[in-house]
Amino acid sequence: MLSFNPKPKPKFFKMKPAILLITFVAFSVFKTFGQDSTQTKKTNPIIYAEFLFGYARTDVDNFEFGSAVNYQSKKSLFTARATANIPASDILFNPNSYVEYAVLYGRRFIHSGHSLSYSAGIAWNKKDYYSEGINYGYHFNYHFDKKEVFLGVPFELNVQWFDAKKEKYRVLGIFPVGKPFAFGGGGGFKIQGNVSKHSYVALGLVLGFGFYKHY
Repeated sequence: MLSFNPKPKPKFFKMKPAILLITFVAFSVFKTFGQDSTQTKKTNPIIYAEFLFGYARTDVDNFEFGSAVNYQSKKSLFTARATANIPASDILFNPNSYVEYAVLYGRRFIHSGHSLSYSAGIAWNKKDYYSEGINYGYHFNYHFDKKEVFLGVPFELNVQWFDAKKEKYRVLGIFPVGKPFAFGGGGGFKIQGNVSKHSYVALGLVLGFGFYKHY
């Protein structure tokens, strides 16, 4: 009786499907990586400085002056700010003051040429008290009474406007020169305050400069 036993296939043919699968997966990975690399463009960081002038309400009316530096990563916003409140009734000679140094964390949302952000954090505050002495008709003879140092919870809400795209530098604000660049100016409004032993809330005008978005 004749029997037919087919010859076993070489190992190469057994490994071929595995080789093809590995090759396909590797090709797909490298193709995807290549697409991501070409789509990822180098861009500027989001970092900008701002200056505030406004009105603050504590136990008395105050003018508020402040400055801040902001850094944004994705939608997370990190802020370091310094603020001083000075009595509005006698801004030139009254030395009473309320000083705040704060670090905040929040979220910032960018849409074209404007943004909205909110933040909260922790603050170190100092309040100096002076009393008016005998001044013989002059109102700038003040004497130091005491100083208070206390912690607080600072907060702020910002609305900003800035260039929606890279702009050329303009001489006298009119004549464009050079190449477009990402660094520029911005402005907006801010509501900020501090929840503490001496809480306050303020509304102010903000002007600044820096890199306000990824261009």
